[in-house]
Amino acid sequence: MTLPLALLRCAKQPFIAAIIPRLFVILFRYSQPILIKQSIRHVTVSSASSVAGNDGYWLVLYAVVVYTGLAVRSTMSGGPLVSLASVCSMHMLIARSIRYRQAYMNTASTALS
Repeated sequence: MTLPLALLRCAKQPFIAAIIPRLFVILFRYSQPILIKQSIRHVTVSSASSVAGNDGYWLVLYAVVVYTGLAVRSTMSGGPLVSLASVCSMHMLIARSIRYRQAYMNTASTALS
């Protein structure tokens, strides 16, 4: 149990760096259906019965924010996630080599005695 805790302590910064972009991806992905629903509602409701006259402008701005955010995230895809994976694999490799070295030293010391 100490190895996962040590790994978390060592890789805290890459771990947090991978969480924040993931949260933005979730936010943008789940806001797409809301955008589509509001767009359909805006088109089907006649402009005379519309409560606010500038609903269309807000929908356009909302669409620009959502799809720009998705585009920016897709161009940066894999950045923090790849670095987190490489840090984790590096720590696992180091731990494995230490474990093998200890096992080798134990077998060598028992063979000499």
